[in-house]
Amino acid sequence: MSGSVMSSSSAVAEQKRAVAKVLIIDDDRSVVLLLKKLIERRGDQAVAAVTGKEAVQLIDKESWDLVLVDLHLPGSDGMELAAAARARDPSVGTIVMTAYAEPPSRSVELDGFLEKPFKSLKEVEDAIAAALAARQRRALRSEPDPTVAVLPRPSSG
Repeated sequence: MSGSVMSSSSAVAEQKRAVAKVLIIDDDRSVVLLLKKLIERRGDQAVAAVTGKEAVQLIDKESWDLVLVDLHLPGSDGMELAAAARARDPSVGTIVMTAYAEPPSRSVELDGFLEKPFKSLKEVEDAIAAALAARQRRALRSEPDPTVAVLPRPSSG
């Protein structure tokens, strides 16, 4: 009996979770397809950009909860794209991916780093979940507290 209560309450909690909008930026279509499937299986929305130019247009046009970006794109720098996403929305989650063994310099605060090929799908899923949780914490910190009233300053005079 308690098992059915647990499963129904967890189903309710899952239904209440907002759908995250995730931007995937990678020129490798197989990586894009894999990430898209993982993200959509979580119940989130995934949109892909295969060029830096396309990514910049999508970053400027829409709000994103998470940006997964390849470090090395033809004609583009993944760190610059991550920085552009953060400049537009400081709370956005950012994960950089690369086939190179060395992590990028941290000129931009990142929520994750994934080495390609991915070690496991669980590693990717965990990184996505952690980045979205970090985004939610940042967004909550930046919102004004509705319980705090801002009173006008007394006039001097």
